[in-house]
Amino acid sequence: MSSKIGILDFIPRDKYTSDFEAFQNTIKLAQHADELGLQRYWVAEHHNTPSILGNSPLILMARLASITKEIKVGAGGVMLDNTSPYQLAENMKTFSAILPGRIEMGVGHSTPTELEAQDELGLNIRHNLDYEAELRQLVAYSDANFALNGQRNASPIAMPVIHEDSMPLYLLSASAKRAQFCGEMGLGFNFGLFLNNNLDEAKQAIQIYRDYFRPSIFLSQPEATLSLFAVSAYNEDLIPILEHALDYWLMAFLTDKRSVYSLLSPDDAADYPFSKEEQAFVADFTYRKVVGDPLTIEKQLKALMTETKCDNFLIGNMLSTLPARRNLLEILAQIKL
Repeated sequence: MSSKIGILDFIPRDKYTSDFEAFQNTIKLAQHADELGLQRYWVAEHHNTPSILGNSPLILMARLASITKEIKVGAGGVMLDNTSPYQLAENMKTFSAILPGRIEMGVGHSTPTELEAQDELGLNIRHNLDYEAELRQLVAYSDANFALNGQRNASPIAMPVIHEDSMPLYLLSASAKRAQFCGEMGLGFNFGLFLNNNLDEAKQAIQIYRDYFRPSIFLSQPEATLSLFAVSAYNEDLIPILEHALDYWLMAFLTDKRSVYSLLSPDDAADYPFSKEEQAFVADFTYRKVVGDPLTIEKQLKALMTETKCDNFLIGNMLSTLPARRNLLEILAQIKL
């Protein structure tokens, strides 16, 4: 069983699938990932995206942790501009108290494009977010000894006060911009190749993170993760069809995510033609995904691990249909890294 591969679930909506069925599919997949011995099962936070339902990761985490036994459950990740450091720290501490050792937390922030889209909808959002300052607040509130460090009367205390190790905290990034900050704070570093497929920047970011890492209440040693999609199947004839469907969704996700309401079915994907402009756009998806039969996927991940010096992978499971996503879990669980 693999101990270096985790799953990132966006809670996709398949064609003709209801919201209820989409969430039930995620529950089934999390249970199967747990049985297979995969490293972790994280749920993404995305808004204003009809084809995926991961807009409330904390609720989903609680549900998935309650129906699994050993797999780490986490968020990939909570957007700090949609919550507050104090609120998130209390959620983290509550999770730690109820399910010690089972919960992980990834944090990020919305992109300028996403903020503009939320503005268009009239949502009350926080602009000009001082991201690093809020991360420092989150770290301070999450410190188990915060209430005893002489600041009891100066700042609110995040409850419950747990005098034990804090849960792991990871910073989600698609650039090298905060790699040094992440290392200095002793957080885990998750580079999203599926968002920024510049492998050189990923390598640079991970090296900077390692160079500046300091042990913390969250991690005793650096942990660098690459996040990307994977396309594989036992039936090799199905692989190009599943890849075509993923490319269709990813193209919309990166350009106009409100334009797609469900994943393409394999039948639809087999018949859907890309225009020349779309073909050119999709051709640039290198490193956003690994594609091939199970042996090829294993070779590609090993090569990426060697080249980037990452510690593990978080694989986005966005294949069309529940059986295809289930089979991908089984393929990933057999990979030895």
